[in-house]
Amino acid sequence: MISTKLGLTTKRIEGLEDTALAVSFTLQTDLFVVINAYLPPATKKQSVRELWARLQEYVINLMTKYPLAHIILAGDLNARTGVNDEALYERFQLVPPTVELPPSFPCRQSKDKGCNFAGLCLLQMTHALDLIVLNGGVVGDLHGEYTYVTCHGTSTIDYFMVSPNLLQHVVRCNTDIRDESDHLPLTLTLNLGYEKLLLACEPLHNLAAERRVARIRWTPTIANKISKFLYSADILSLRDRFSSQTAPESICILFQDLLRSINNSPNFKKEIRSCAIGSVSKPWFDQDCVLLKNTLMDIYRRYRTSELPALPAEYLDIKRRYKILIKQKKKLHQRETWQRLIDASRLKDSGRFWRLVSRGWQSVPPCIEYHIPASKWESYFAGIFAKSYNTNSLLWDDFNNLPSWPPVSICEITALINKLKTGKVPCVDNIPPEFLKEHLDWWAPILAALFTAIDQSICIPDDWQMAIVVPIYKKGKRADPSNYRPISLLSVISRLYTSHLLEKLSSWLDDENLLADEQAGFRSGRSTVDQGLVLQHLVEKYSSPKGGALFTAFIDLKSAFDLVSRERLWEKLKDTNMDRCLLCLIHCLYEKT
Repeated sequence: MISTKLGLTTKRIEGLEDTALAVSFTLQTDLFVVINAYLPPATKKQSVRELWARLQEYVINLMTKYPLAHIILAGDLNARTGVNDEALYERFQLVPPTVELPPSFPCRQSKDKGCNFAGLCLLQMTHALDLIVLNGGVVGDLHGEYTYVTCHGTSTIDYFMVSPNLLQHVVRCNTDIRDESDHLPLTLTLNLGYEKLLLACEPLHNLAAERRVARIRWTPTIANKISKFLYSADILSLRDRFSSQTAPESICILFQDLLRSINNSPNFKKEIRSCAIGSVSKPWFDQDCVLLKNTLMDIYRRYRTSELPALPAEYLDIKRRYKILIKQKKKLHQRETWQRLIDASRLKDSGRFWRLVSRGWQSVPPCIEYHIPASKWESYFAGIFAKSYNTNSLLWDDFNNLPSWPPVSICEITALINKLKTGKVPCVDNIPPEFLKEHLDWWAPILAALFTAIDQSICIPDDWQMAIVVPIYKKGKRADPSNYRPISLLSVISRLYTSHLLEKLSSWLDDENLLADEQAGFRSGRSTVDQGLVLQHLVEKYSSPKGGALFTAFIDLKSAFDLVSRERLWEKLKDTNMDRCLLCLIHCLYEKT
């Protein structure tokens, strides 16, 4: 994995079936080729020799194709190279070759005393290709730490190798701690002298951190802490200023100040982050698992700091118990989940059944194979949306003569907030639905004043025209943006306001009887179930007589919402008797989107 904050464009190189993958990228004028390899364990020498010969030929071809490239070769090679090179060659009764290493580079050391034929092939390949093994030779791993730890023993079978022109840039090579796998991750740190590049790309990293969102798990504890925060002196003083403001523009500005004060408060950020649900959950990972995992990690840390030659037997025993416990907890959780699904099915509780199914999908980590640059997304969306042209004169010729609406009441705001669904993702304002529902009395007067001010000034807050677009993969190549379904995360308060407008729009449509009875979509009290019943009735009516038949046509308009010209919609609506204030507000809401 290559950090996106570097702003690099990687090029995938044709791999070697299931053995090796490679990518190339350029930093300023330097070309890098990174090879990730996996060689399965084999017992016969001939099989091992063939595997290593194929890998060596693959690396030679890359070196020939990219003669000036810095080479990094890493992976699980299932090769054990002994405590040092001399011990390995002595094990196979061979004379070690003469290798000239840089004066600052020590001879390779390893805690793993085991040797195998794959280890001999590894050293012979590195000598032939002039590569340097970093394990047991650089800062961070001078003793050659174990990289594979199981309940039955330890070994070093994962390696980092680099070309000599990269050795001077190596800062350290670490074997990190991990409990999820028997393989411990290796980390290589290089100092390439590209500080200017990193600094230039830093805002991209910060932007990603600001825009990271998650669903909310609202608890009574969180609600209590947020309540104390809302009734603090600073926030209350801002809230009380709403009652003294009459100018619509002043109320809108005051609301932005209130949101800014809430979001800038360290206490608010801390509480909202503490209730975020991660993308991958482990409901079976209970307190028993946590305690045993912490014990395991403590033993391993003590072993690393004491620089013992081998892992204590206690570690292997606890690791065995930890694996058994994890397996038991997973199995029990799966059994209970299936039983809940069966119970919901027997009780014909469809809501509960699908909640359980969706919860299971949420625990599956997203599969991210490609990084699609932001510029590629921008050009894709620009291409699919309908082209715009200027129609301001069509809409604003009677701007000064717009009808006035009565003030928005607190009762209306309360009804709108009560309709909000919980557990949704907040947008850039970080206000989750639970924040409003749990504090109705606090928010209702503020939002009533805000919505009234917007109705009067025809001025929509800029944040309401922003959205966090989350692409959901559908099918096809993952590097193609057209194979994703974009989901827009909007401000919860802006959704409340659009619901306020929707009630007025729906009322006008009903009064004018503009919607046909056949339309069930996006209408209150109707659904696809109604259409299904109508279809079933037609099928039974026309296909029951002998020789009877019913022919149906189903039409799916691709990207209908994206490709329909909004300007033509504004023109069409202007030709109706729609309330001009409502039309202008809807236009302003979508003007910059």
